[in-house]
Amino acid sequence: MSSYEPKPTDADIATFLADFDATVDETSRPKRAKGNRRGRKTSVTHFRGQKKTYDTAKDGYVWMVNQFIVAHPALVTYAQVTETRDRHYIAASREDLFLRSRHLADISGTWQQLENGRYAITNLSAREMVDLLRSFGDACGLKFGIDWDFEVFDATEETSVARRRVQITQEMIGRALDDLDAME
Repeated sequence: MSSYEPKPTDADIATFLADFDATVDETSRPKRAKGNRRGRKTSVTHFRGQKKTYDTAKDGYVWMVNQFIVAHPALVTYAQVTETRDRHYIAASREDLFLRSRHLADISGTWQQLENGRYAITNLSAREMVDLLRSFGDACGLKFGIDWDFEVFDATEETSVARRRVQITQEMIGRALDDLDAME
């Protein structure tokens, strides 16, 4: 007797993620003290066997972006990964990073030059960093938790939820692929 389970559909995955988000609503999140929202947050990065610790999430994020670009140089050309209506997360010049708030290009803490000469936006929350790195990792074909990882310590609950969402999604995709392989 076979214990075959059908491959989850896009609707199944969307429902799962919606249910997951519903379990972590605003009322279940711990309240943070005022004045404790900002500040340096240590980050630990893992990329293909290399582990590095940084004093700030920003430094760890920039190192990770550089590693993704080294692994897949065409990453910087993926508009759907590196652009939104308001921002280009990676651009040829710092002026091209900020489409709506051009004055941010003049503030050095909002961007950083990458090893390949391009520029990356760095005025991001830890959650935005995790979400962007996930997109970059997916575009490069690299698996979160296996090929790379990015952890921010003293992160908000929102960042922890974003990391967990990436892990759950990867697990679901892995199971679906295993099921497809078993069907062949």
